[in-house]
Amino acid sequence: MGSAPAEGGQALLRREKIKLRQALSARQRQEKSERILEQVLGLPQYRKAGNILCYASFGAEVSTKELILKSLSLQKSVYCPRVEEGRIRFYRIDSPNDLSEGFRKIPEPDAKSPVYRESPDTLVIVPGTVFDRCGHRIGYGGGYYDRFLAGLSKSSEGPFFAGVCFSCQLAENICPKPHDVPMDLVIFA
Repeated sequence: MGSAPAEGGQALLRREKIKLRQALSARQRQEKSERILEQVLGLPQYRKAGNILCYASFGAEVSTKELILKSLSLQKSVYCPRVEEGRIRFYRIDSPNDLSEGFRKIPEPDAKSPVYRESPDTLVIVPGTVFDRCGHRIGYGGGYYDRFLAGLSKSSEGPFFAGVCFSCQLAENICPKPHDVPMDLVIFA
């Protein structure tokens, strides 16, 4: 794992890690996603959370389908992101079937669903292309998650931010930008 150069190096590192992630076989991604799911389910923050904000996995990302199904079966309120006017808003879903192709062909909920209202008993599952063990992340370049997370009122009660990735997406050190919001924990397999 190498060190990430600042600014311009982030785009290079993002491309490198996406390529490594895509090189994983479907079986490897499935097995690693299952191990990540077990870790998430074991978190005290997951057990106490009434609200789960979770991206709908797409392409070669860590799969979140089973996490969404498990959370719904435990009567947790599950919200997925929808891109609207350069920002993301989270809308409640009652089933993965509530998601349909949206921004950049990513599964999104309907805007008619209830929108997430801030609450400390929330666990936010955050995607990314690169993470380091200090909780810094490089997303896809749009700043959607950083803007959303920065707008939440963070306290010791929550919400709790958990980044998920495959081990090939880890970097030794990411030089965060001033607007980057660190994760409370990075979960990987």
